[in-house]
Amino acid sequence: MNNFLVEKEYNSWELLIDDLSSNQTGSKIYRGHSNEFDKSYNKTIDWKLISSYNRVYPYGKYQFRTMINQQLNDELFKQVYSNYKYEKIENLYSSNLLERLYFFQHYGIPTCLIDFTKEPLVALYFAISNVKGNNAASIDKNDNPVLYPNECYASIIEIDYKALVDIIGINIIDIKDFPQNKLMSKYSKYEFRFGYAGLDLEPLNNCKETNDNYNLKKQKGCFLLFDNEGSGVDFLDIIKYSQRNNISSKNPKQPLARIYKLNYNAIFKKGNRLQNSNKRLFRFLESKESTGKFLFNDIQGLKYDFNFFHF
Repeated sequence: MNNFLVEKEYNSWELLIDDLSSNQTGSKIYRGHSNEFDKSYNKTIDWKLISSYNRVYPYGKYQFRTMINQQLNDELFKQVYSNYKYEKIENLYSSNLLERLYFFQHYGIPTCLIDFTKEPLVALYFAISNVKGNNAASIDKNDNPVLYPNECYASIIEIDYKALVDIIGINIIDIKDFPQNKLMSKYSKYEFRFGYAGLDLEPLNNCKETNDNYNLKKQKGCFLLFDNEGSGVDFLDIIKYSQRNNISSKNPKQPLARIYKLNYNAIFKKGNRLQNSNKRLFRFLESKESTGKFLFNDIQGLKYDFNFFHF
């Protein structure tokens, strides 16, 4: 198979879930993107698969490895962050560098870790979480609201991490490369085309039991480290580049990545099968314990679910 990356569009969330389930294996990880709705052109603009850090610092003026050495340096971390009144922050004083990055990432502080999950329904939930309903919908012949043009869709990105390791050469992250009490010395191990890349597949193994990792555990979370050093390169561009340039003699039996595109309006449609009859996608995910109520033990769960309380 020559296709490293394949895409498929869906107008039915039930068919999407069928495909996600049938393609799921122990080597797949997932990420959901709501994408951006452009009102001027009535279509979505795809969110790139880049880190929050590279979005905030897009020109490489402040490098991620510099931030790690400064902000997460052991001595400076204790000196600066001890002034902030957060009841659990003391646990981070003795945490390793990766655990501090997990904490920052979880609370919206930019890092070069990109959230993934091993559970496709969790990724689907986050893919739809920012798609807004409204009171001015049209109704189709099946009594479903029509809120958006057909060109608007949420994306679920599926990556076969074993293929990334075997074919493209992405490294698995080793906690020993992120020492706690000294400057980063092994970050260069993750140097890759257009920056740095690595896979952190079992982050809970790097965490102390005393820290609150409920959300990470419930979301079956894992991370892609991707630092494009301000180049603007999307991680999916690397997969496309690898295919175009035949960087490996190995040919994948299955695509390295899939992008499932769910039409925005499908999010608000009722299920039409027996078990999902009259149930919309949010309520289906809720029945599978894959909504904010189950995935968080803090206010973020309410924040994400709030968008769908009227459905």
